[in-house]
Amino acid sequence: MPVPGDPAEVQAQRALLRIDAQEKSRQGAVDLTKKSEQPLSVFQQALVGAAGQLNRARNRQAVAGVLQTEHEAALHIYDSLAHFLER
Repeated sequence: MPVPGDPAEVQAQRALLRIDAQEKSRQGAVDLTKKSEQPLSVFQQALVGAAGQLNRARNRQAVAGVLQTEHEAALHIYDSLAHFLER
């Protein structure tokens, strides 16, 4: 299936999909020490919603507020899942 964009860039991105985050960091493709300030995608917004459902299932009053970045959302989702799995 054809993919739009520069063929060299497409090939580079496909190669990155096949390696883990630590290897990406070693190659300089990802800086694991930098917080992502990217806005949330629709999928990430759905994950935040699922985290809210987990909190409600445990009768937990975790206030997400307005999560605007990937980093904020990741922390909220991680915290919600950790508390949900805590027994």
